[in-house]
Amino acid sequence: MPAATSGRRLFWAIYGGNVLATFFSCAIGAYLAALLPSLGPVAAIGTVSGKWALIIMALSLMNANTFNAYTGAFQALAFTGMWRRFRSESAAVRLIPYLCVMAAGVATAYLGYTSFVTNLTNFLDVLLVIFIPWSAVNLADYFLVRHGHYDVASFFTADGTYGRFAWRGLLAYAIGLAAEWPFVSQPDYTGPLVKALGGADISWLVGWFAAAIIYLLLVATTAGSARHERQVVTTAR
Repeated sequence: MPAATSGRRLFWAIYGGNVLATFFSCAIGAYLAALLPSLGPVAAIGTVSGKWALIIMALSLMNANTFNAYTGAFQALAFTGMWRRFRSESAAVRLIPYLCVMAAGVATAYLGYTSFVTNLTNFLDVLLVIFIPWSAVNLADYFLVRHGHYDVASFFTADGTYGRFAWRGLLAYAIGLAAEWPFVSQPDYTGPLVKALGGADISWLVGWFAAAIIYLLLVATTAGSARHERQVVTTAR
């Protein structure tokens, strides 16, 4: 995007679009659940709108699945790119990971379609447990520690400004994960404190605050090292 693009306007445009889309989708889902509590979401849509709506939904998923597989392929390339550089203009480099991700998605859908909504819900809950502490560390670092100033080139250099490992972030993330486990409620694992909360899973909330607070404390107690990193970034700019 142009260098003069307003960061604030860009943030609210993306944030507002995501929030509004999620809000209306959740509102429709809540309405259908209240209207037909004994049916699942797909069956409820078919009952209310007719079978034709399910055909349209199936066709609309083609675009979403293609986009998700494409994104997943680039995530795989970004991960493996830490050890080997790939030619960006290579068609095979783009096509092979895409086909692999699509095949994995098809196999997963085939094996779990009979309990898709339940499996998806549990999977998303697991993602919350894994990514919420990571998100907390990143947000705390961006807004409260570095205020958006980074040496981007050093992200891809083992001996760059930030070193091989950002130990403060990794330690805060690990502590955030550990703080979540007593509050996790999953089919294969229920934390010891879930029952006292009436079955509510608040692990994501605990993990977010634990990781963010621990990270800020670690930065504050190693202020000299963190200040040196910021000075190097400022000089590089």
